[in-house]
Amino acid sequence: SLDALEAANARAREMADLAAAIAAEEAKAKAGGAYAWALERLREEALSRQGGPLLSRLRKFLDAAGIPAAPFLRASRSGIELGWIRDGREVALEALSGGETAIFLAGLAAAVLAIRKPTIRVLMVEAAELGDREPFDRILRGLSAVAEEIDHVLLATCLDVEPSRLPAGWEVIRVGDPVAVAR
Repeated sequence: SLDALEAANARAREMADLAAAIAAEEAKAKAGGAYAWALERLREEALSRQGGPLLSRLRKFLDAAGIPAAPFLRASRSGIELGWIRDGREVALEALSGGETAIFLAGLAAAVLAIRKPTIRVLMVEAAELGDREPFDRILRGLSAVAEEIDHVLLATCLDVEPSRLPAGWEVIRVGDPVAVAR
């Protein structure tokens, strides 16, 4: 019948309109997802670029500490990856040895203080578990190189520290068995 055919055609048009609406919404969702991805990627790239001052100060510290490596910072959706590049290979912070990690983190903290410029620039470095004089001496050399950007340094260690080995203006403060080095 003609009525049944018209009803079927109306349903077909309704289904086609519904399919077109669904396709348009899917296209909007895909475009929205692509837009969100592009914005996230731009944010990651901007953050990585803005790491320049931080990385240059950290590089100054590492150079003075005698570490032949260039620091890197890479931002992504999942977080920020830090480490250094040595002999052309990236080494993530998590893969550094205990002494290397202490050196890297002391330099990173000093760089953040220099950039943030708080009223009182105090750097605390926990180096109690270094167990070896070499990383401790490297930290001292790195800190000496950036001393003009830091007001006070508290460096806790279990190593015996001879005041004659410290940079000018630094002193050893003994608190029981642990040793604290201050500037």
